[in-house]
Amino acid sequence: MNISERALIKRINRKLAHEGEVLRTARSYTVELGWYYVIDGVTSFPVTCQCDLEYLALELGVLHAGEALEKEVPMGFKGTTLKKAPATNHQAFHC
Repeated sequence: MNISERALIKRINRKLAHEGEVLRTARSYTVELGWYYVIDGVTSFPVTCQCDLEYLALELGVLHAGEALEKEVPMGFKGTTLKKAPATNHQAFHC
């Protein structure tokens, strides 16, 4: 079953709230933060940068067996094949 990005972010944030942290989405990609990053809820200081949503969800236990992140196709790309970016050694790194 596919889970939307929005639903997965909500699940992750509910889990992170117990630790006083929040997952944020960047408006535009930056090398320092990436698309997704985790901040401390009190200081708003980045705790984890360059987060991979699926990896983080699996690590936190909020993505269950048989579930996967729904791949969204950006507007203007419907009907075309998008190539997957090559995997990196780091799924996320601490800022």
